[in-house]
Formats: sequence, C-alpha cells, structure tokens
Amino acid sequence: MMMTIGQSVLLGLILLSARASFAKVNFSELKNKRGPSSIEVTLDTSDGSVSIQNGADAFVKKASDLTIQAKDGYPEVYSTGRLIVAPKGYMPRLVIERETTRSIENTLLRPYTQKFRCSRDESQTKNFGKRSLIYQSSSLYPGSSISLEPVGQIQDADVFRITLNPMRQDFKGQYVMLTEQLKARVEFDLVDSKAATKSFNMSGNIAQMVSAATINGRSVLSDSKSNFGNESMLLVYHEDYTDVVKPLIAWKVQRGIKVIARRASEMGATKEAIAAKIKDIYNQEATKPTYLLFVGNAKQIPTFSQPTGSGNAASDYPYSLLTAGDALPDLLIGRLVGDNVSEIATYVRKSLETEMNSDLEASWYQSSTTVASNEGSGPSDAEYAQMVEKSQRDAGYLSVDQFYQGSGNATPANISNALNSGRSWITYFGHGSGTSWGSTNGSFGIAEIEKLSNANRLPVLIDVACLNGAFASTKPCFGKAWMTKKVDGLPAGLSAYYGGSVSVSWDPPAVMAVGSAKYHFEKSAFTIGETTLAGQLHLIEQMGLGPDIIDNLEWYNLFGDPSMIMRTGKQTAISVETTIDGETVTVLVKSSTGSVKPGQIVTISDSGSSTPLAVSITDENGTAALRLSGKKRQKGRTLTVLGYNSQTVQNEL
Repeated sequence: MMMTIGQSVLLGLILLSARASFAKVNFSELKNKRGPSSIEVTLDTSDGSVSIQNGADAFVKKASDLTIQAKDGYPEVYSTGRLIVAPKGYMPRLVIERETTRSIENTLLRPYTQKFRCSRDESQTKNFGKRSLIYQSSSLYPGSSISLEPVGQIQDADVFRITLNPMRQDFKGQYVMLTEQLKARVEFDLVDSKAATKSFNMSGNIAQMVSAATINGRSVLSDSKSNFGNESMLLVYHEDYTDVVKPLIAWKVQRGIKVIARRASEMGATKEAIAAKIKDIYNQEATKPTYLLFVGNAKQIPTFSQPTGSGNAASDYPYSLLTAGDALPDLLIGRLVGDNVSEIATYVRKSLETEMNSDLEASWYQSSTTVASNEGSGPSDAEYAQMVEKSQRDAGYLSVDQFYQGSGNATPANISNALNSGRSWITYFGHGSGTSWGSTNGSFGIAEIEKLSNANRLPVLIDVACLNGAFASTKPCFGKAWMTKKVDGLPAGLSAYYGGSVSVSWDPPAVMAVGSAKYHFEKSAFTIGETTLAGQLHLIEQMGLGPDIIDNLEWYNLFGDPSMIMRTGKQTAISVETTIDGETVTVLVKSSTGSVKPGQIVTISDSGSSTPLAVSITDENGTAALRLSGKKRQKGRTLTVLGYNSQTVQNEL
C-alpha cells in the first residue's frame, strides 16, 4: 500500500548504519602508459553514519563528507563531486565497475526549501515540495549514483564534473536507495587527433588555479602554466581617475604584469559595448589575459543587472564570460568602487601597500576573525565558520577569533578590538542589511567601520550576507565603506571585499566561503582574484552548476584589485643575489636563514613601460634566469622580487 508523507514520518527514527564513522570518498588520478591519465572514483558508506530523523517529514540528520543539494522542492539529499579537465582532443567517458546498494524502506525525505539570509516572502515555496510534480513521479532522484556532465570552459580548458549521489529517493516505492560501495573510473577517448597536438592557450595564473581546482589539472595543464611570465591585466578606468591609476599601473608592470589600460570612453557608453570591446581585446591577445579591473562606480562604468532568484543583482560577472553559452568566468575580475579621486586613491594605496610592504616582525598576518550567526543547520553558520578556521589553523595561524552570536561574544567591541590589533582574514556568516551585519550581539555597521584604527593592517573580508555589496544602489554600501576607510590619511579597513549585491541564499555562499579558505591555504590560490573564484569553483564542485549556483556567481562582486597577492602567514625576509652575463640576468633568492626560496616572482621593468621586460619565477634552487634578448642595458631599470608572504625587494639593475 502506498504511504503518505505523513505516514512515513510516523515510522520514527531510522538508522542507516549502527556504527558512527564517515563516508569514504576518493578521487585519484591513475597514470597510463599511453594516453591521458584516467580518474578512479571509489565510495564506501558501509562504515558511514547517516540517519533519518522523524518530524514533519523525514530528513537526513547526518551525512559525513557530503554536501546538501539546495534544489527547491526536491528531496533533501546529500552528495558531492569533483572537477576534471579534458585533455585537448579528448572526451571523458564514465565506466562503472562495481556498485552495491541497499534500500531504506518506508522513507520519504522532506523537500528542500531554499532559504535566503534576509527577510523574503517564502509563502510561494513553503509547501512547494508537497505539491511538486517530482514527488508524484515514479522515478529515482537523483537519477544515478554517479554521473559525468560538462560544466563549461575556463579560458581554453574544458571542465567536467564527476557527481556522486550516495542516496536516492524512490517516490513510488517510498524508500531511499543508499549506495554502500562504488568503484568507477573516467577514461579519455581521442576524438580529434589534430587538436590533441595543440597546447592550451591560457594565462599562467588561470592555469594554476584550474590545476588546483581539478583532479587532473596539474598534468593536463602543465604546459600552459609556463605562460606565467605572460600575465596581463585589462584595466578600464573612468577619465576622472587618469592620474590616480598611474601608480597602480606602474607597480603592476614592475611586478610582472602587462597592463592594457583603456579609458571608459574608449570602450563604449553601454555595458554591452564595453563587454564587446573586452571580448575583442581578450581574443586579440596572444596569451589570454588573467585580470579585468574596473576603476569607477556603476554610473561611471556601468554594471549588469542580472535577474536571479532573489531579484536583479548588480553584477560585473557577465563581463568575465568570454566563451559563448558558458557560465564559467574566463578572467579574474574586480572593481575599485569609488565616487571621487580620494576614494580611488585609497583603493590604489591599499593594493600597493599590501604587495610592496610587509612588517616582518608582525604576527597579525597569522590571525583571523570569523563571525557567525546562531542560525542554520546541517551545517549551521557556526559549523561553516569552524571549517574556515580549520583551514587557517592547519596553515599555521596563531589565533582565530570565534565571534559567534550564539556565544554572545560577537560584539562590536570585540570585533573592532580584534581588527585594530590586526587580522589578515575576516569571514562573516549571517544576515546583512546593505549597511551592516545583522547577526552580531549589537549593531556593527558603517558607524563602527568609521571608528576603526587599523591603519596599514589590512585584512580581506568574505561576507556571507545579503545586500552588503549593493554598490549600484546603496550609498555607501557596507563593502564600499570598508574599502574607502582611512585613518589619518593612511589606508585602513580592508584590502579587499567580496560580497553579494542582493539577498543571498543560505548554504551556497557559505560553501563558497569555505572553499575560498580551503583553496587559498591548501592549494596555493594566492591572489585575491584566484581565492574568490576558487571559492566559486569549490561550490560548483560540491553542488553542481544549477540555477542557484549561477545565482551565486552573479550575486558576488570583488571590491579591490584581483591581482593583489595576499599576505596571510608569517612574513619572510629575503636576500637577492644578481649575476649579469651578457643578455642574461641570473637571480638567486634566499631567506634570512640562508635557505633558497623557490616560487618567487622575479621581474625586470623599465620606467614608463606598459609591459615588463622579463618575468620569471625561482625554481627549486631559488634561481631564476631572465633574458633581455635584443634589449640594450640602460639605467632606470628595476629588478623586483616578491612572493606570497615574502618581503618585496626592489633594486636598480
């Protein structure tokens, strides 16, 4: 006999496993003698603990190592996934080798209701699931335990997602099918032998980020990462800021980035015209650019108004979409949201201060603040905060503030005192109003920002809150107030802000914030542009690329310079030894203890040029060789060495 939702709930607590352990999920790259590596996937929940708790509807109480799938009106299932890159000329193919399942009878999972972090009329979705057609169907949801689907292109790389669905709802039979053990692999079939001979055309930093975000990217994209020395930035600025952006352009060239600077009037009067010009420049460059930076407010350089699940969002995200019909960004994009020369100058100083100078004795670079509401479940905001904190502690952070609304310590005084002492990273999980945080123990808004005294102690902020990045409508919005903050003429507040411009949903932006921390500290995403986009890729990895996830890409904007190398760890003093032999300049970089320093950016630049003369990166021996082929030595050239959490050295060559 068919049971109703209510009748199935009365069955009470159903335990899927008596042992409290974890689902074991593993994705690994297997080298092949011929052709690209294959990907092996294994899943084991036989030792895992998953429970369905009684209530208005059955729901998953615990599902370790899995992420809730936020699809409005569909059963609350948990799953996971990973991203892969297809080698040029190849297509991925999924092969299931072994699968064992068991059925959890008389169980009907409750529908997921999308929750937003701000007040919103949810009357239309409150009972959506009970009348949803999916609950009247005779199918399984999700349709398969493992699947492979295209996600899109990032520059020249085709990205796919392997999706694991260990639990699936059978609506007709009123049971949950649990996959206990699964073994599968992804093979790559040659489909275009001519394409397979070509190299990827990608910027070095984009290739590095995609490599970190995918299982097989390091091997597939190894050649394109050699484009590191060909990094470029398209900088579009309003005419009022012609002079104030000059120091930023000069420094970016000096640190190894070619700058393609264009006045807004050259690009066109509409967002569509600007987008077309950006695409033209992108396609004309021999090596794809890495960064796109707008300098000016939404009236000076128009932004898009994107229709999303929570209304139209001010969004620069569409400018980064340079592959037709594709939802993945091709550029790391940011905006200096200022209304006058003074505010833009503050942004510029913050980027320069962060990259050019560091306090080698300071400990605040190894300190962070998290602020979390007392809301949410499976995970709660406090649990999301703890995931960020774990990544930071594992990376060597000396102190991590846990300012939780539920603990009563998320007070304006505690937050302000921490930031005034110095913090390198802030993550907030809660409500926002556009001008304040709403999940603190007492109001923390623009007035509190104005009272801060953290001059030259500049953190980044990932703001999981509604409306605080509404730069086209709120004057000033919360994020802009942070970014234009000064103390006695010195930059204060933040070095970069990442926030949503409308009401954001509950789980996806929190998963994104966790991913930003994981990728930054665990997978070497060192610029703020890489860090924030890597967070979005982590969200896609965990939850797929449905409409809710695309909404998150559209909601979030970066206020600041996307190419800025962050400082989030102990700072290292370096020494630089230079040897010149004809047209070759060899540089040896060591730390203050005498050990060699690999991974340091080494550049040679001419004053007034828009392109660096030579760029390299130190190898495992701390050495970089730069060739000045055909370029006669002259005075006024600068040798610059910088890196993540390292002293920046500038010497006349």
